[in-house]
Amino acid sequence: MRDTEIFFAYSCPFCLKGYEDLKAVLAELPDAKIIWRPCEVEPREADYGNYDDFFVQASLIAIDLCADMIKFNDLLFNAIFTAHSAKPTDRDSVIAAVESVIDADALRKKLGSAELRERQNKANDLAYETHGVWAVPSFRADGGKLKLDAVAGVGVSRDQIREFLS
Repeated sequence: MRDTEIFFAYSCPFCLKGYEDLKAVLAELPDAKIIWRPCEVEPREADYGNYDDFFVQASLIAIDLCADMIKFNDLLFNAIFTAHSAKPTDRDSVIAAVESVIDADALRKKLGSAELRERQNKANDLAYETHGVWAVPSFRADGGKLKLDAVAGVGVSRDQIREFLS
């Protein structure tokens, strides 16, 4: 089965729905290979302050550490949308949300660093400039030749995800 990239933002309710549908499809297609590509919903210049900064950055660290991304994503999406305990600009709330999957000290050392801000910007560029993502969640395969883009304000359906991954 081919590698599939998913571009998503943690603060996006359509990404949460797409993620839940993706998990259901992955249960049906256990050989599917997912490359997680966190990005911001609306990337902004640094002058405008943080938006998804700590959500995206924590995810990049989780990927680097080969964390279980399903567990990580479950925890962070839950903290954002259910418990309402994680805030994109509050480093400690993001750490508290995912510290059962990633070492809290590793997060404290790296979140907000210039290196991670640069990687976050590159992640946004990969999504929006390189792959032409215009709404999240969006899926890419075969080097971006195969595309499944969300409809703004609607997202993608479970059936669309299943067909794309099959």
